Amino acid sequence: MYRKTLLTLILSTALRFAAGNEQWVLQESTLSYHVSHPLHEIDGVSHAARGKGVCHDGQCDFLIATPVTSFDSGDSNRDLHMIQAARGAQFPMVTVRTRLSESALTSKTISWI
Repeated sequence: MYRKTLLTLILSTALRFAAGNEQWVLQESTLSYHVSHPLHEIDGVSHAARGKGVCHDGQCDFLIATPVTSFDSGDSNRDLHMIQAARGAQFPMVTVRTRLSESALTSKTISWI
């Protein structure tokens, strides 16, 4: 009888932890970059970013990707040069992997450096 109760407790605990895992799909997200140059400041943004995340034990791991050609700084010549400098032909996707605390997901914007 004692063995049966202990086994039930272990299984119910394992099921509770498994149910606590959450999966996220980023259908609309934005990646941006900032360049500081002695002559000017530049910001570029991509609204084509997509990704997914998995949360467990209070931590969330995200993988976000966007085509390097999707960034827009407001100057098409600058954007073409950025693609060349970032070797966009060789590395066509910008990928970001990050780990956040689950409590950080309550904000609409998540920034990190």
